Amino acid sequence: MAGEFLSVDAGDRASFSREVTEVERLTSRGRDLARASRDQVPCIIGWTGSPGAGKSSLLAAVVAHRSAADPRRRIAVIAVDPTS
Repeated sequence: MAGEFLSVDAGDRASFSREVTEVERLTSRGRDLARASRDQVPCIIGWTGSPGAGKSSLLAAVVAHRSAADPRRRIAVIAVDPTS
């Protein structure tokens, strides 16, 4: 599928959000997007720790460092609070 996730390249966050919803809902377009993205290998990093340990501060520093090292790099952060 040509042009998958074009919203990411264009920096269109609203469109990207809609595309993620398509994937989550397993629509026809969502399945196409998921299939097309299989060749892309993301770097996934996870942090855990007690409240107040500095996870958010560490994440902010890592994102700033990686962004400065390669301004073309796209970084996404998905934050989950399993207690809520």
